[in-house]
Amino acid sequence: MKNKKLSILILFFLNISFAQNINKIQFEYKDQGFYRSITDFIIINDKIIICDFFRGRVYCYKYSNGRAVFLYEIGRPGQGPGDIEKPFAVSAYDDFISIKDQQGISTFKIDGQFLSKFRTFSPYIAFVLIKDKIYYLNANMISNFLIDVFDLNGKLCFQFGEKSFSQNRNEIDSLNSFREFLIYGGFLLTDDNYLYYINNRFGTLDKYSLSGKKIITVNLIEKLDENAKVKVNINKNKLIKPQYLILDKGRAGEKSLFMDAYIDSDYIYLLMDQYDAIYNKSTDLVDIKRVSINNFKVSSFYSHKLYKKERLSNIAVKSVNEGILILLDIDSEEGLNIYEIFLSKIDR
Repeated sequence: MKNKKLSILILFFLNISFAQNINKIQFEYKDQGFYRSITDFIIINDKIIICDFFRGRVYCYKYSNGRAVFLYEIGRPGQGPGDIEKPFAVSAYDDFISIKDQQGISTFKIDGQFLSKFRTFSPYIAFVLIKDKIYYLNANMISNFLIDVFDLNGKLCFQFGEKSFSQNRNEIDSLNSFREFLIYGGFLLTDDNYLYYINNRFGTLDKYSLSGKKIITVNLIEKLDENAKVKVNINKNKLIKPQYLILDKGRAGEKSLFMDAYIDSDYIYLLMDQYDAIYNKSTDLVDIKRVSINNFKVSSFYSHKLYKKERLSNIAVKSVNEGILILLDIDSEEGLNIYEIFLSKIDR
């Protein structure tokens, strides 16, 4: 196999003050590569799982000693059992991994062994694998529930989650699934004991038991900056007020708060959207907030100035003995690359 090398940056930081020491590592991958269509990636122990949307492939890499080495593909391009067609989300639990593609959700062992697949018919927003269940955040306009829970063969086990963002429920019901997606778009995360739903338009965080009981709703916007608050007000005007609900297709000028969210240990990491609603322009800033799942305190965790025209979309986080490892994909004029950032925890 002919290998190519991808430069990945490791940034070392001491406590809150950011003293940078940059080292390059080798990222070896298959000849065809995947750096044109990364839709999701996660870290599992010493492995990185990456979804390549356009090539219809999911790759597994092993990272150690400064190198990420290609191991194998999970699934294969196609539409049958064990096949993957344009994957765009991945979730893992223990030694199992589930992949959402255009056809449905497939589950494999981490070594690539195919286990099951079922088709999904409710429009998709997000999903997460927990034990032997798929928790599926949908945009089904005729359902009264946000979250469907399936077994690995696609049997509907139960539903939960109130659709709360509406002043006129009848008009919300008349919308198509895309408009439903605009209102309830967000992220599903788990710490293996609880489920967390983060709304990407209004900045709320709902914590549920795995049986679907709501434990608490937290308004993250109260703890974020003015830009986030401006975006929420825009979204309320565009998506909630009745005069806008008569629109049945197309975007409404809504604004995203977060580009991605990831949970690791006792924290949720929020990759903030790069659009500045106050000055009506995109920024060149990587801005990551951290939310404690114990007391829901929000803090600024990491920021970094990008070069012009660089954009990012996904984040993955892993706690290690010496600190915290962050993966980001950054798209620039040179192409789409993955950057690895190490935040070192060293006592003052």
